[in-house]
Amino acid sequence: MKFLGDPKPLINGAEPKSQTSRTIIKLLMMNTKFQVCILAIGLATFVSCKKQPNADFSTDKSEYTAGETAHLTNSSVDASSYIWTMPDGQTSTSTDVNYTINESTQDGTMSFKLNAYSRSGKKTDDISKSVIVKAAKGQLMVWTSNANAAGPIAVYIDNVAMGSITMYFTGAPSCGSNGCVTSTLKVGSHAISATDGTGNWTGTITVNANTCSSFQLQ
Repeated sequence: MKFLGDPKPLINGAEPKSQTSRTIIKLLMMNTKFQVCILAIGLATFVSCKKQPNADFSTDKSEYTAGETAHLTNSSVDASSYIWTMPDGQTSTSTDVNYTINESTQDGTMSFKLNAYSRSGKKTDDISKSVIVKAAKGQLMVWTSNANAAGPIAVYIDNVAMGSITMYFTGAPSCGSNGCVTSTLKVGSHAISATDGTGNWTGTITVNANTCSSFQLQ
């Protein structure tokens, strides 16, 4: 039971004199919570900017054939931006990258580098990794339409004996046909020479990846 003249409840030790006073107090409390929230966000951002990034990435394979695409996955920690440097000097700022190896690349290794940066850009870390590259290969078939050859035609590719042509054809035979010389070679330009003991042939041809190139001795 309440009686007239009973004291009103106190809020924060003070007696609100009106509805306006209570509203002002609520607004002050809400503003305080908002300031605390902003402070927490600012502190988290500050800490994030101060962290030392740890650069790291992985490749989908450790060995590639020229012409294939290497898929590089970024696994860096505490980093906000990145710069990749490719084997040919090209750069990328993407998080993850794909790099297509030139089809004419010969046997060897190639390196990829990743620089990782903090949110402020003032801290950085880098890492380089190498992969093995094998030269792409194709086939080369040497054949003749010369029915007057003195005998089997010895064929040399890059000065290496590759076999002999024992038949002549009136039209281009299929790759690997009997009577021709068919070889699997690295992609690129190759020198061809041939002789039947009395006549000689020379020339050059470019072998492409995963295809059969044809060279005719006339």
